Amino acid sequence: MALSDNFLQFVPADANWQPSAEAADRACRVARELYPDADEINAEFFDCPQVFVPLGFWDGPRCPACGADIEAWWYDVAGAASEHDFTDLSVVTPCCGTTTTLDACSDDHKPRFGRFVLSLMNPGFDDPPDVEAAIAEALGAPVNHVWFHL
Repeated sequence: MALSDNFLQFVPADANWQPSAEAADRACRVARELYPDADEINAEFFDCPQVFVPLGFWDGPRCPACGADIEAWWYDVAGAASEHDFTDLSVVTPCCGTTTTLDACSDDHKPRFGRFVLSLMNPGFDDPPDVEAAIAEALGAPVNHVWFHL
């Protein structure tokens, strides 16, 4: 039994987009081919966008314009946005007044928002080439990935 688990999550680039059930099944099959040792592979649909934060892989939010640490503010604003089902991700940063979005507030390992996620439990860390492209093709839309450590 593992003491901790790593998850690789694929979230559509459009926070409100969802694939068909058939496309989600196809993406699960592609993920199993690419990650045959993954403990679990699941597709989940949500009524409204959810936030997928790269816990354990993220240094926290930073302003995309000036690089300031905006972690406390980001969590407050994300919490307020969750009360409205993440229907509007637009924000103005407190440090320099830059208009941006909640999911742009990071250099890499960005949080993502979506109504669908394809989640792989303990897939290993060797990413096959063009894995995002393969999952996107199976789903029928561009995706972003998020690593999550629990």
